[in-house]
Amino acid sequence: MNLLSSTRRRAFTLIELLVVVAIIAVLIAILLPSLGRARESARGVACATNLRSLTQLVYVYSQNWDNTVPVRPSGAVGGGGIYGAFYASQVLLSLDKRPLKVMACPSDTDDSRLYPMGGPSGDTTSHLNIASLYSENPADTTGVRISYGINSNMTIAVTPATSTVMNNRLNAYKYPSATLVYAESSWLNCRGYRNTIGDQGELRYRTAFAAYPDRLAWSNGPFTTGGSPPTNSTPAGPNDVSNKYARHAGKVNVAFLDGHAEGLTSRETVDFDPVNGTARVIYTYTERPK
Repeated sequence: MNLLSSTRRRAFTLIELLVVVAIIAVLIAILLPSLGRARESARGVACATNLRSLTQLVYVYSQNWDNTVPVRPSGAVGGGGIYGAFYASQVLLSLDKRPLKVMACPSDTDDSRLYPMGGPSGDTTSHLNIASLYSENPADTTGVRISYGINSNMTIAVTPATSTVMNNRLNAYKYPSATLVYAESSWLNCRGYRNTIGDQGELRYRTAFAAYPDRLAWSNGPFTTGGSPPTNSTPAGPNDVSNKYARHAGKVNVAFLDGHAEGLTSRETVDFDPVNGTARVIYTYTERPK
């Protein structure tokens, strides 16, 4: 008896190898979508955590400043440029200089939300004014991703003309579980009022539904405020609102004044019908939840 031949292992045939490869390919095809959803779910959780962290900063600031939030120097509804629109968030970040990743959604890859952290001395328009916090060079123009906007109704200085919409004191907002503080946004602040203030009454409902070049848009068309393409029209109803930029399974993350955060659809953040609408978000201290 030949011991060598009796202990020799039989090699796999080509067909057997192809079958194994095919099985592995099928398993990968089955598992990859699940892994992708798991990764996106993790990014959504990280995004919501960022928003809750920013809301906590609002409370920390208010406890030291007579229950108020930072009031930005520009009275323009949109902020009067990057500097003014980001002013409230810049003040909040200066409290503890927390890492800038707190301002970036892990699923946001749009270059339109990269803003220069600093700029030339005297420039109070075109940069975030945070280079002195995060760089040795106060004029550092490195781009910083800002995926979130603060409720501008809280941070604009109140005047007689805006007193029914704006309020800088947190205790004025009687429905904290429904009041938006921070949200994924196409611009550096969010707004949701229907009132006309100055010439900007139509610049509303910007939460997470726009990208460059129509940052001030709602995104089913070129609803811009100028530039290229020029303004064509303003949204008139729910069909003009798209969830194209709702990054988490068709939803946008919103943080509320009571400290919780959740994902909402476009119809849940926008109301064109003040009576029969479906929005679950309020932006002003005079609104009531439905």
